[in-house]
Amino acid sequence: MSRRSVCAAALLVLAAAAARADTEACADCRYAGDLSALFVAPGAIAPGWESVAEAPADPQDDPDLRVAGVQASHSLHYTHAVHGGSEVCSAEIWRFASPAQARAAEPDLRRDGWRVAAHGNLVVMLHGVSLRLGERLRPGLLPACRRLGELLDENARAALR
Repeated sequence: MSRRSVCAAALLVLAAAAARADTEACADCRYAGDLSALFVAPGAIAPGWESVAEAPADPQDDPDLRVAGVQASHSLHYTHAVHGGSEVCSAEIWRFASPAQARAAEPDLRRDGWRVAAHGNLVVMLHGVSLRLGERLRPGLLPACRRLGELLDENARAALR
């Protein structure tokens, strides 16, 4: 293994340890602000992306969400035209009454093709789909959705500090 590879591996280990420590330090942090402030501008993903807001719904109107402790939710769909179709990354952020409720809900929110992460009392969820003429719909976590998830995670962690 080259010295460069060893240094890169060491940096990855340090970054993972710092991220773990950051997550543990804010395990009981709560965010009470506007969820829309945690989303990023479409250009942060890459040039050519646009966003479409979903009509807000009050989670208090859903008995299951109310019992689970969901206080607020916000969704945004990021879209990008590609040859013969488009790619879409859908992002949702839910605010729970407590971090314990967010952590308890996280496993139930996981589905195939979704990225789910709890940060304090927030849960960040993403999934993607690629649509192309003459092809079947391809759901899954597109590279752009992974990047978007990292950006939303960073914003959620920063908001909890």
